[in-house]
Amino acid sequence: MQTVFELTATARRHADAQDLLAALARIVPDPMLQRGDIVEIVTAEGVETFIVHQRRLRYGADGSPRWVIELDHPARARS
Repeated sequence: MQTVFELTATARRHADAQDLLAALARIVPDPMLQRGDIVEIVTAEGVETFIVHQRRLRYGADGSPRWVIELDHPARARS
């Protein structure tokens, strides 16, 4: 089953500003990531940190499943 990252608006702005969108697109996330887990991306400048905001199972029109792991930034606890 395919697993992909999606980004919240704030995470997308940050990833774009740090030139991380291509790197995030290449990563195959572990489908076991849970809400609140931290995802770190190591760059030449240091470590960029995101948090798993939510995860969901999305079914395509053909019925094929895909895990979607949504990341947020900054990595802060959600209530």
